[in-house]
Amino acid sequence: MVEAVAVAIIEDHVLVRDGLVHALSARPNLELVYVGDTLPDVLALPRTPDLVLLDLDLNGEQASAEDARTLVDNGAVVLIVSALGVPAQIRAMVRAGVAGFVPKRDSAASLLEAIDAALAGGTWTPSELAAILANDVAEDRPTLTEQEQRVLVLYSSGLKLASVARRLGISPHTAKEHIDRVRDKYEEVGRRPSSKTDLYREAVRAGLVDD
Repeated sequence: MVEAVAVAIIEDHVLVRDGLVHALSARPNLELVYVGDTLPDVLALPRTPDLVLLDLDLNGEQASAEDARTLVDNGAVVLIVSALGVPAQIRAMVRAGVAGFVPKRDSAASLLEAIDAALAGGTWTPSELAAILANDVAEDRPTLTEQEQRVLVLYSSGLKLASVARRLGISPHTAKEHIDRVRDKYEEVGRRPSSKTDLYREAVRAGLVDD
């Protein structure tokens, strides 16, 4: 028997919510535990959902990246289902650890593909998001993939590689490969962060973590 995946939908447009509910009905293993328009209500649930579909604009206000990070830290996989917002908000959500973005104009099939990828520990990045992230690079800062950013943030913030791997659903060997690639990329722009402290400084400098 396939274990049920607890899902929360946070969307302020009723028609869009109904469409998401209908799309998810194609997967019997996805069990809706919340359908509404308030992120704090999901944070207050007795158990953090396994999957959260989150709109960026809720009742005229931007969804909080801090709240999204809380969901991720509590074990939720968060997918943004939205018209892409302003670059700063998108970057904040990436730093918060969301698993990907699904534009509202995409099909239900694409949404389900994104959900499958996210629940399997992967990410879902539309071309528009990739372009935004690619443009957020200073001349003296390398281009890191989303997964490299996640590994850098978790590892430089104090977690051991085994804990980083467990948090992201990857092997410790893969986590180490990501860190090695991050170091190599920084070396290519003139400085190699050899220690965890150096990595933390670079993560702060890149705006990936708060000092």
